[in-house]
Amino acid sequence: MILVSEDATMHKFLSACLVGLMVCVHASFRIGAADLAIEGVQCAPEPLPFQAVRVKLTLVNRGDKEAKPKHWLEEGMGVFEVKAPGESHFSLFSGHAIGPNRAIHEHMPEAVLNRKLDLTLQPKEAISITMAIEADWGGEFRSREDGPCFAFKTPGTFIFKIYYCGEKLDIQGTTEVVIKAPSADDDKAATKRLGKEMELCRLLISSEAVAGKDMLPEIRSFLKCYAKSQYADYARFALARACLKPVIQKTEERYKTQALELLSEVDLEKFAYGPNVLILMRELAPTNQKAEFKKKLDELYPDAVETILYYAEFMNQTEWAAYKEPLKKRKDGPSRKE
Repeated sequence: MILVSEDATMHKFLSACLVGLMVCVHASFRIGAADLAIEGVQCAPEPLPFQAVRVKLTLVNRGDKEAKPKHWLEEGMGVFEVKAPGESHFSLFSGHAIGPNRAIHEHMPEAVLNRKLDLTLQPKEAISITMAIEADWGGEFRSREDGPCFAFKTPGTFIFKIYYCGEKLDIQGTTEVVIKAPSADDDKAATKRLGKEMELCRLLISSEAVAGKDMLPEIRSFLKCYAKSQYADYARFALARACLKPVIQKTEERYKTQALELLSEVDLEKFAYGPNVLILMRELAPTNQKAEFKKKLDELYPDAVETILYYAEFMNQTEWAAYKEPLKKRKDGPSRKE
C-alpha cells in the first residue's frame, strides 16, 4: 500500500480499498449433488482506456437440491487469465486480485466471520458480489515507461477466464469486458494526456495511490481542464486521498472538509470506485451524518467486495449473518448487463 496511517478512519477505508479485481464469467460446474453456475456481467457504463471496470459475479444453484458451496464468493475466486484485444492467447492477469489467497488467512476479519457462517443456496437461489478490476500500478510499473503491462490501454474487448474454488478447482469459462474508445473531445484529450504521462495516470486511476505535493498541481490542472470528462471523478478521488495523506493525517477538520467537498461531486452510481468513495465519506462525515452514507452504501453497493470487507472490520457474528443473508436472491433468469 502507498497510503499508510495509524488513524482508525483511514484504517477502515484502506481495508476496504484492498480490492482491485473482479472478473466477469459465465460457465457451469457441479459441486456435490447440486448444479452450480458462475455468471458474470460487466456493470454499466463501459469505461474508457485506463479506467477501472466494475463487474458483477453471481453464483447460482440451478439444480433442484440444496447446495452448500465451500467458499463465499469473496473468498472463492482463484487465478485469472486475460486475453487483450488483438492477442491470440491468454496470459495471467497482472492486476490486483482478490480470492482465496487473501481471505484464507485466519486473521482476516471476513475469513473469521465466514468460517462460522455456512453458505447454503436453495434451488434457483443465487448470491452475487461486485468488484472493480484495475491495473497493478506498483512493482512492474516502476520499471516500465509505458505503465503497467495491463491497464486497459486499448479500446476493445478483453476476454477473461476465472477459477472458482469449490469442492473442485476447475476453470469455469470465459467472458468479455468492453473498453470503449473516447468520443467526446474532452475525453479524447484526457485519454491522450494520460497515455503520455503515466505517473499522472497512476495517481488518478489507482484506487490506492496518493499524490505528493509535487504532483498535486498536475492533478488540479487536469481536473480544471477536463472537468466535463469521464476522467474527472478519478481526479476528484485522487485529490481527496491526497488531502488525507500521512503528512497531514492529524484529521484536521479543514482537510476532512476539503475531501468531502471533492467526493460530493463524484457520480456514485457510475464511478467504478463508488463503494470506496462512500466508505471514505462515511468515515470523514460528522457523527450525525454517518447513517446517511451507510444507507447510501447499502442501497447502491450492498454486495460490493469493498462493502463486505469494510463491514467485516466492525460487525459481530450476529450482525454479519443478518447482513449477508439478504444478499441471496431468487434467480429467475440469466443475468443481464446492468
